[in-house]
Amino acid sequence: MGRKRLLVVLKPIEADPVSQSECPSRITNPESQMLHHLDSRRKVHNDAISCCQNILLRKPVEWNSVVLNDLSQPVHDVDLVVTVGGDGTLLQASHFIDDSVPVLGVNSDPTQPKEVEKLSNEIDASRSTGYLCATTIDNFEEVLDNILQGRTIPSKLTRISVYVNSQVLPTYALNDILIAHSCPAALSQFSFKIKRDGELCSPLVNSRSSGLRVSTAAGSTAAMLSAGGFPMPILSQDLQFMNGDAIEISSKAPILKVFLSHYFQTTVKNCFGQSDGLCRITNPQVLHYLENRRKVHKDAINLCQSILRQKPVEWKPIVRTNLSEPIRDVDLVVTVGGDGTLLQGSHFIDDTVPVLGVNSDPTQPEEVEKLRNEFDANRSTGYLCGATVNNFEQVLDNILEGRANPSKLTRISICVNSEVIPTYALNDILIAHPCPAAVSRFSFKIKMDDQPCSPLVHSRSSGLRVSTAAGSTAAMLSAGGFPMPILSQDLQYMVREPISPGNTSSLMHGSIKSRQSMEATWLSKEGVVYIDGSHVCYSIKDGDVIEISPKAPVLKVFLPHHLQNISEET
Repeated sequence: MGRKRLLVVLKPIEADPVSQSECPSRITNPESQMLHHLDSRRKVHNDAISCCQNILLRKPVEWNSVVLNDLSQPVHDVDLVVTVGGDGTLLQASHFIDDSVPVLGVNSDPTQPKEVEKLSNEIDASRSTGYLCATTIDNFEEVLDNILQGRTIPSKLTRISVYVNSQVLPTYALNDILIAHSCPAALSQFSFKIKRDGELCSPLVNSRSSGLRVSTAAGSTAAMLSAGGFPMPILSQDLQFMNGDAIEISSKAPILKVFLSHYFQTTVKNCFGQSDGLCRITNPQVLHYLENRRKVHKDAINLCQSILRQKPVEWKPIVRTNLSEPIRDVDLVVTVGGDGTLLQGSHFIDDTVPVLGVNSDPTQPEEVEKLRNEFDANRSTGYLCGATVNNFEQVLDNILEGRANPSKLTRISICVNSEVIPTYALNDILIAHPCPAAVSRFSFKIKMDDQPCSPLVHSRSSGLRVSTAAGSTAAMLSAGGFPMPILSQDLQYMVREPISPGNTSSLMHGSIKSRQSMEATWLSKEGVVYIDGSHVCYSIKDGDVIEISPKAPVLKVFLPHHLQNISEET
């Protein structure tokens, strides 16, 4: 029998962290814990590569090595792929490997719990988890010998196959896929259903969310678990999902053969059947619905203008996309649209000018129910809008004659490196990597009078959301937050989908009191602060310090009647 052929895929050796840093003030200090940590990681990984290569030189095998970034073609004509890095290296390499070649992952830089604990008040000293890696440098030779001598067999892990308009994507997902708007702060709108053997076996589900995540069993303990999913047996062939083009998702991709750690080898059982698929359909009624929405909004604008012409006031209209300067020298701003129009208008209004929102196209519950098996027929919520076209004249008269008073809503002030961002958030902010599928790394603490009043928390997640009371019933509530009294001066924060928070789990969600602020340090190469959605955003980089507080000027808003009653009670 001929010599076995191996391909060794190497995680790239990081360049010198000082020369590569985008934030010299944070890590170039020779005494910096971060600098020592990064340099140690680079050295440990480099030593691991050398150790693996020395071991391979002693074995009766033929082998070549390739840096992960240089892998661009399918892997053929080898008997084993060895990845040296962590789960990320194994995952990226798996995209070039079919079901005929097994993979062995070597965790080159395992996390050291004592180091993490020692440095917890300084930096996040986590290294590589290596969940799918069967070995470390300490036992690589033993595991390799067992494989070469046939004493160990690989496990078959399910992967995800994705079709777009019946065209299969050439890459199979070993962990998970995320289907989302390209901006993490934007709304993703889609519908889906479950099918089996081409037949429908679930109702059509309409969704407005931050995206759709589908994971394999291998990926069920990663982002899916952080988002509230459940861990699955590692060899399960099922998929787990959490809540135009037609997209079909199934577990019919070629499996990946992976040598798992001893823990998995002794505990896994294939106890599930084959997964069903997910797909999206379209309906001609959507065009009629959209045309009707446009007409209803246009009619609302005309009606509001007609009413204003009858009043003893001076007024002029402006399309919200043409707003670019602060609004001054007016007694009232009227927004005609929905909450989005009011939010966007609020960015140009200080605490001296009150706002009345007119919901031009309210959701019709009967329409939503009638069409729920076809598409999502929701219109505008108008949560903060004090009027609709039906009562606009009455509400306007009450304001003009002094019978109605505006409520003072708290807004969020943001400073980046002590520089105040000129836009205040009425609903919420999201601080995240610009790619919704990327990990956001940051640390944060709560302060009062410039003194910390919480421990420093290190986070790897999909971002940090902070909301006002007005925004606590929007994305924050959907993510598991709690509704706040509309006039509360506190803020609410939530770390989105935290990865392995450990003993800091209780600090992933909480409040920033009216006299407090949050100080967050951004630790990813790039990031964005999104204000009230995706339209207003500011770029941040590694090492930037962001201060978040409720100390922005309030916004005076004429609220709808039911919120006015709540305001008076609180």
